[in-house]
Amino acid sequence: MATHHYNLSEQFEFTGKAKILSIIGILVGAGAIAYGFFTEAHERTFANLLLMAYYFACVCMSGAFFLAVQYVAQAGWSASILRVPQAMAKTLPIAVVILLVVIGLGLYTHNLYHHWHADGLT
Repeated sequence: MATHHYNLSEQFEFTGKAKILSIIGILVGAGAIAYGFFTEAHERTFANLLLMAYYFACVCMSGAFFLAVQYVAQAGWSASILRVPQAMAKTLPIAVVILLVVIGLGLYTHNLYHHWHADGLT
């Protein structure tokens, strides 16, 4: 029977080309958001940012929920995939901050929540 040798200290290497492509993608995305805000489509751009912030927060919360269910049920089958929802749940504080910033900007800079202003909620 053969034995397996695992290198547990192996790390992912973020090469120069991957760094450059990531930075280019970030700059293109930031430029597209800026273009959306400075044109007549600023309401649509802000609504899309709000939707993506909600989506990001919900994905992170689903990872935390999955972990909680697996812990309460004492499930053993999920041991091989637990790192994925752990990574999703780890970014939950970042998602909450992003969501609060987007909602805060929406309350005070756009009329996306105009129905909240009428009732004196803000």
